[in-house]
Amino acid sequence: MILCNCQPGETMQLKTYTDFGLRVLVYVGTRRGKSIPRREIATAYGISPEHLRKVIHRMSTLGYVKTTQGKSGGVMLSRSPGLVRLGQFVLEMEENMEIIDCNKQECPLQGGCTIKSAVSAARDAFVATLNEYTLAMLLDDSKMVERLRMVGP
Repeated sequence: MILCNCQPGETMQLKTYTDFGLRVLVYVGTRRGKSIPRREIATAYGISPEHLRKVIHRMSTLGYVKTTQGKSGGVMLSRSPGLVRLGQFVLEMEENMEIIDCNKQECPLQGGCTIKSAVSAARDAFVATLNEYTLAMLLDDSKMVERLRMVGP
């Protein structure tokens, strides 16, 4: 879950899929140039290896990570951390960030409603703010990197 600048206990939620993807980026980013076994990442975060496999497959398809099979196989970044914009990553992982689905049911406000445009503007601002951050910026957080090194081998 991505924490926002909210009141204590409040969070802005992304799909678990995207949350795990961000965690993978950070984990493999802290071990640059090394191929990290998927099971190691799953263990470090307490994530189901099968679910993580699907997340990593999507990330590989999108070009964020490279995967190798076999005994010494694993996952590594395929882009420089400075080129990975978090907003773009979230958009690509989420696939559909529509917050309000006006086509789901008939609505008396249809055709004259500004709710959807207001919510869409908020979503766009959220993504734009995330795009101000790169993976490299996250990896510059020495406390976070140290915590990750403590949970990994």
